[in-house]
Amino acid sequence: MHRDEVLVRLSPRGVTRLTGAAARAVAGSGTPEPDGWTRARVPVESPDDAHARFLALGADAEVLEPPELRARLARTARMLAQRYGAGYTDADTDGDGGDRRVPLRLDPPSAGGRGGERVRRAPRCS
Repeated sequence: MHRDEVLVRLSPRGVTRLTGAAARAVAGSGTPEPDGWTRARVPVESPDDAHARFLALGADAEVLEPPELRARLARTARMLAQRYGAGYTDADTDGDGGDRRVPLRLDPPSAGGRGGERVRRAPRCS
């Protein structure tokens, strides 16, 4: 039983990843936007269900409403970025828009310094 609705924007890939009532809702009443994404109201069973469902879609979904769910997803995204992002940066090495994780390297200690004052990218590997 679906008790709540969530207003979302979905990438073309995000639309294809939906199943069940959510997929039917998007197919039946989703509104295409100029950037190729689709805006739709999607039924969800609970706030926890909605959090898990849209977190699983990652960057292929943007929750617009309710604001409490959007804030919860933002907190989760920050925690994940801290956990998985420490020591790495994103790089688009071939220009195709895809990301590749690149280790960061701290500068070695300088005379009288503690080291690590500046962060720079590791050299590009061939």
